[in-house]
Amino acid sequence: MTSNWSDEVVEHRGKAAQLLENALRTIQSQNSLHLLEPILILFTLDCTLSATGQWNTHLKRAHSVLQACGGPNSLIAPRQRSQVGMLLWWDATITLVSRRCPIFDRSYLEYCIRWEKLDEWSFFDLTGCPQELFVLLYNLSELAQQSEIASSMTWLTFNITPIIEAEEKLNQWQNKFVPLPQDQNLDISDEDLERQLHEQQDRYHCAEAWRCALILYIESVFKRDSSQRRSFSLTLMARKTLDHIRCCRRTSQTQKQLLLPIFLAGSETYDNDMRNFVKDYCLYWAEKSRYSMFSSVPMLLEEIWTTDQWWGAIIDSKRKASTQLLLG
Repeated sequence: MTSNWSDEVVEHRGKAAQLLENALRTIQSQNSLHLLEPILILFTLDCTLSATGQWNTHLKRAHSVLQACGGPNSLIAPRQRSQVGMLLWWDATITLVSRRCPIFDRSYLEYCIRWEKLDEWSFFDLTGCPQELFVLLYNLSELAQQSEIASSMTWLTFNITPIIEAEEKLNQWQNKFVPLPQDQNLDISDEDLERQLHEQQDRYHCAEAWRCALILYIESVFKRDSSQRRSFSLTLMARKTLDHIRCCRRTSQTQKQLLLPIFLAGSETYDNDMRNFVKDYCLYWAEKSRYSMFSSVPMLLEEIWTTDQWWGAIIDSKRKASTQLLLG
């Protein structure tokens, strides 16, 4: 589940991490927000090595910097808010898969949402997931952790109401990326018009893949009954998720954003054609992006398919105290 770095890269990475560690020991108010950038760089660099890593260490470092600087209100620049948006995304997707407590509290998410429309970035631009769906993803990640706690206790019952409400919102969500006919613009060539249409279609299918994947997650995590057969809804949403991913062009970076949906859907299908598509997707984007996260997923899925176990059980069996799985 890992790639290899050259000795030189390992050496430079080690020196950079040590310099960052030294700087973190002397955090001083708002002047320390510049440390977010090296944290993000090291985080991204580690993504090239494996999907498994000490991701919470990076997140805790960033969180400690932000807290020392005054919390969300210290984020006075769009670049800072977009950096925190990326950190929130990693935190939420790690939590979604692990069903454990997130590092960042909700106040950071709410603050970034308030500024998103005014800034020159969006959650969709950063992650491929529209803001409304990201909020639901964040909610589900918190609820999954609470459900895990309830399931481990004899006299505590998990309240399913927020799950039902989240599922209703997902089913009713309107995709704003639906391509609509536009007035003829004589200044734009037919080729450019077609390119714009394809880009919008990619965005539409990307957003739909996330919507279907979150419904699939609800079926898989909150409604799964090991004593019964796999539900029709779960199988259907796995198929829909993969169909939307397949509809995104490979020439578009948009499809690259869908590793977590491909994992969730791939783990719930028996069909060989669907499984081959999942493996082909991972192989293509592993070679294209040089991120070993994509190489890690087929290995996980092969174990899930071979053992016919729930993906959560497989991930839990591999969990170590200091490592987490990143698929987003």
